[in-house]
Amino acid sequence: MIKRLSSYRIFFQKNKRFTDSLVVTVIVFVFIGLFAKLPIGLGFLNPIGNSVKDFDIYDVVFSKFRSEQTADTNIVLVNIGDLDREGIARQLEIINDCSPKVIGLDLLFYTKKDRIKDSILERTIKKCKNIVLASRLDRYNIKNDSYDSLLSSEQLFKGKYSTGFANLPEEDAEGYRTIRRFRPYAKYKSSFETAFPVKIAELADKNSIRLLNQRNNDKELINYRGNLNKYFYLESMDPFKNPFNGQILKDKIVLIGFMGLDIKTKTFEDIFFTPLNERYAGRAFPDMYGVVINANIISMLIRNNYIEVMPGWLSFIIAVCLSLFSINMLLLIKRIYKDWFGAVYKLFIFLFTILDLSLGVFIFNNYTYKVNLTLTIVAIVIGPTCLDLYELFLRKRIFPKKKEKDEPSAQLSSISRPDVISRK
Repeated sequence: MIKRLSSYRIFFQKNKRFTDSLVVTVIVFVFIGLFAKLPIGLGFLNPIGNSVKDFDIYDVVFSKFRSEQTADTNIVLVNIGDLDREGIARQLEIINDCSPKVIGLDLLFYTKKDRIKDSILERTIKKCKNIVLASRLDRYNIKNDSYDSLLSSEQLFKGKYSTGFANLPEEDAEGYRTIRRFRPYAKYKSSFETAFPVKIAELADKNSIRLLNQRNNDKELINYRGNLNKYFYLESMDPFKNPFNGQILKDKIVLIGFMGLDIKTKTFEDIFFTPLNERYAGRAFPDMYGVVINANIISMLIRNNYIEVMPGWLSFIIAVCLSLFSINMLLLIKRIYKDWFGAVYKLFIFLFTILDLSLGVFIFNNYTYKVNLTLTIVAIVIGPTCLDLYELFLRKRIFPKKKEKDEPSAQLSSISRPDVISRK
């Protein structure tokens, strides 16, 4: 056992740079772990945090780098514009007569209004074979990880209808947030509710959600196909005033919802930021209506075109390996360019970070695989600071240098040479 420990010590002494890199890497991740668990209120950083917390480097792939996606001709979007409930009923009746595969009514009717118009809309909904009504989960309970309230149109339209909650994960956040994910299922009291787009995909193709259930993810990233230009789009009632080709709607998934007063006029009602926004940083106006986001989700589910995400354990291993490599390189730079180390290592960190981000964007764009490099970048950025801490304070204690023994010959020589020669 003693021989083995001695051999390890000899190895570390011979491979000093590797040993220093290993120790500094451990220090880096100890600091990251401690900082993540410290209950420190950094209120003075809120302005900075608010400006960057809704930024994701992978948004640039959707808005700038991604190749043009093909249109999904199986989904038709129909705008309600400023129609009242009677107008919606008339529009719904025309659509139903065209024999669509599924109708998704992305609208909520909380309260009663005009009794006659409400009854017309109720009768029209009952005539539809495959129709899904939207609901909304409310009053989230953190302790139980469930919702205590479910708002739907069932109080107005009494009967058994297929429903799905239309909440989006970031929709309830303060201010506008970019919609990158959706929840397939959510807990309501003691049961689970199905999301609106998942319910529609299930009715359109029973096999479409098999893979979704196998993945068993609490939230899924949305693989956006595009905005209104990637789906058939019909304005409110305009194409229905005159005879039109009903084959456009036959055996199609038809989503009815609000998409502005018309295609040219955008409003702030039920509209969100998405990664497709041209201004992926410092955005000024949301770019996609909720019903179009649902169309993108349905298209992804039916085509099984999911975004794969790197698991946490693999992200940690990559972060450790790259941190070890970067510290080793910093030690080499410090030995070769001692006088210029400060400037050279800053340039090295900058180039290494750009390389990491570019590699992540390349993989995401070409293989639809999201590499999580956040931990890696943090480790590389704080690496030089931890290296200085190690060299100034810890190295002497971890690997103390042996004290050199005085040579006997030197002692004897000092005795044999008297400074003063005495005379009798």
